[in-house]
Amino acid sequence: MALRSYETLFILDPDVPEDDIDKELEKVREYIEKTKGDVVEFEKWGVRRLAYEINKKRQGFYVLMKFMADPSSIQDVESSFELDQNILRHIIVRREEQGNH
Repeated sequence: MALRSYETLFILDPDVPEDDIDKELEKVREYIEKTKGDVVEFEKWGVRRLAYEINKKRQGFYVLMKFMADPSSIQDVESSFELDQNILRHIIVRREEQGNH
């Protein structure tokens, strides 16, 4: 199983209480680790205005997360994102391999 480098940008519902943001991030970490992946780092970008309205929301809480995962597990991670009602949008992209991660 060769792990590859990925990153995901996801937008949480802005109505998620601030105290629950870390719980949401932990759920995402669990999605990745459940498929034998490993979260390398994450950045909370905070609440920002959306380019367009999503589910009647004009803002969202943005999070960038970098992780290592087996390519065959990405579909499972995608499915977990889609089932999470607090995640408005997400994207997962493969990062170019570099000498050090």
